[in-house]
Amino acid sequence: GSPKSQLSESQGTPVGPACPTTNSSLRASERGSQLSNNQGNNQGHGQSCSAVLGRQSAVAKVKGNQLGASYVSSCMDSSMLQSPNSTSAPPSGDDVLRSFRAEILTRFSTVVEAFDVLTRDIPAERDLSKPEWRRLLSKHGFLRYAGRKEINSIFKELDFSGDGYVSLKEFYIAIEMAAPVRSFEELRRRWIGKGFKSMTLAIRCMDNDDNLVSSRRVDLEDFGAMLQLTHVDEEDEHRALFYTVSSDGQGTASVEEMHCAVAAVSPSLLLEDVRERLMKKYKGDLNRAFFDLDTDHGGTLDAKEFVKKGVRRLNLTEIEAQKAFREIDIDSSGEITLDEFLSAMTICEPSLFLEELRLKIRQRYHSIRQALNQAFADEVNDGLTREILLPKAKFLEALVPLGMSEFEVNNLFQLIDNDGDEELTALEFMKGVKRFAPACVLEDLRIRCCQMYGTVYDAFASVAKKRAEPIGFKAFAKKLVDLRIIQPSEVSEKPNSLHQNGIDVQAIFDLLDVNHEGVASIGRLVA
Repeated sequence: GSPKSQLSESQGTPVGPACPTTNSSLRASERGSQLSNNQGNNQGHGQSCSAVLGRQSAVAKVKGNQLGASYVSSCMDSSMLQSPNSTSAPPSGDDVLRSFRAEILTRFSTVVEAFDVLTRDIPAERDLSKPEWRRLLSKHGFLRYAGRKEINSIFKELDFSGDGYVSLKEFYIAIEMAAPVRSFEELRRRWIGKGFKSMTLAIRCMDNDDNLVSSRRVDLEDFGAMLQLTHVDEEDEHRALFYTVSSDGQGTASVEEMHCAVAAVSPSLLLEDVRERLMKKYKGDLNRAFFDLDTDHGGTLDAKEFVKKGVRRLNLTEIEAQKAFREIDIDSSGEITLDEFLSAMTICEPSLFLEELRLKIRQRYHSIRQALNQAFADEVNDGLTREILLPKAKFLEALVPLGMSEFEVNNLFQLIDNDGDEELTALEFMKGVKRFAPACVLEDLRIRCCQMYGTVYDAFASVAKKRAEPIGFKAFAKKLVDLRIIQPSEVSEKPNSLHQNGIDVQAIFDLLDVNHEGVASIGRLVA
């Protein structure tokens, strides 16, 4: 019944992100302040970004809501960590957490796996006193990673209200937040841990445009100032992200290209946003949301009723509603069932605990598809076309040899198995995988570019001057055909079945259409 016990299981961060502390150059700080002051209603249907960012002082009054505040020690007075007799300050809480995290990863493949060990004994949400916390860490060998002073420093940093209690969930999020941001996977984890319930909200907080993600080109310094608005403060973090998406040869990048890079490491950002709207509109009851959208009460949603209700009830544009329907209707049947709807909404929920798994799935997408196809084939049909229900144990047998742990396969299976009957067909499993990591559709295209041209950048070198030009689907597909990267048949046919090889151009275009205007660009694709 405590505020902390009511935290979102996926994020541990109610309310919203805290106002970040900036530590870079004066010009960057001034630029960040200016952008913050220019924020409008960036959620489109809710509170403004600046309003969300401005809640830090109110949030700080409730311990359970402290998870939205910064875990780093830059907000702390260094004297709080300094002993009376010391002549120099000990390592900051952030440094201790980073060191502790690095040591954990020498024993476990991910931080999630490490904390799974701890939560076998204690629920993640339960408050622990310092002695209880130390005993739990000692029992599982975690104290070897840090001395008593370091452990006490970590505990003090997590104990925001000073009542002498912390939870494992707070500990986990603090460890993840201490990781430096060097990639867009790490950026997504930072934003989730800081309380952004939608990556689209975080992106809009970087830009001063209320509705559209800007294609305006900016240099590294301005790019870094915008990142500071979303808790990414270090200059080396700014450089790592900037040079990942800057492909114009002019030393500039756009927020729009960054948005596409974030989309490539996320579930559907549109569905993530739709889910947040549904949760607010229907007070967390997704079953009620489905039956309200089902105008004719036929038990399924067709495109017409979904688009109509999506525009009226959720304040979506017609293009957004059409795209959301396509992404939920994963088998392209023209109808959405309750199970499809619930599965899509569950899988797109932002969760720190799932981000490492999402990365592994993207890296192993082809291997997973091939393994299931071979493992479950018979004399007549390949594995992905057989309509036979298989227990979870069969998927474990097929996927663990690919470098996935039983813990990870179990988590993925439970996410996809929406009715909880512990059985799925291979095709149902692959549909769930595509929902979980929709950027898998880019993998076939990336491989083909590398096979033909050596690198993705070289594949599009001939259109370098027009990379930022916004184009519709037909023009986008024509460019890929003209470059001989895809065949005309891959454009004209319906979206590819999951058991077939080929490039789903429509799915790729939808992924890149981050503003939901029906346009994309080659620059976004390269990013």
